[in-house]
Amino acid sequence: KTGLGKAHAYNLPHFPVNDSILAADLQGRRRPGSDQVQDAQYVLGKKMREMRVKLDQTLEWMRLGVLRAGLVKDGAGTTILDIYNDFGISQGTASYILGTAGTDVMGKIAATKRTILAGLRGELMTGFVALCSDAFYDAFIAHANVQKAYQYFQNNNGQNLAGDYSAGSAVQSAPGLFAGVPGFKFGGVTWINYSGNVTDATGASVPMIDANSAY
Repeated sequence: KTGLGKAHAYNLPHFPVNDSILAADLQGRRRPGSDQVQDAQYVLGKKMREMRVKLDQTLEWMRLGVLRAGLVKDGAGTTILDIYNDFGISQGTASYILGTAGTDVMGKIAATKRTILAGLRGELMTGFVALCSDAFYDAFIAHANVQKAYQYFQNNNGQNLAGDYSAGSAVQSAPGLFAGVPGFKFGGVTWINYSGNVTDATGASVPMIDANSAY
């Protein structure tokens, strides 16, 4: 019997970013690194770049909110959308206990992957990617049951054993949207050190991936 569909209605938020060019932006203002006075076209380009960065950060913050907890939140922390609740999905979690040398890390990874596969309910996938906070990534690659594999990974990718695959230090291809992002492949998962931060509505710097966590 074919199942019946369910309709969900959502209000799409609008995030306008407004700015203006004033006489004070031009009069007596010199371009950085130049002896030329700023003109309107230069200031317009500068302001538009700044506005684009703000919107890009907002979009990234919302996407990672879905990844972390199924929640779309604005910069003030207000929940706009609770996807897990709306679609009856629960988040699988696991403690990797990386502070214990004897932890079966490969077994933890296998259990996590099986949870993901069960959640897909038969849908196809192309691979596994884990976005890690700084602390989680550092503890992961330093764990006794991972460290030797990390050393071989560095060597097999043309790096000496002093090579560094933490955020921004090297490029190792990852699948999909994360192609070209630094990553360490272990247990069938590309582990990426994600060090991004965003400024919230109060002006505080908030990490994209919370400390000691990976998703």
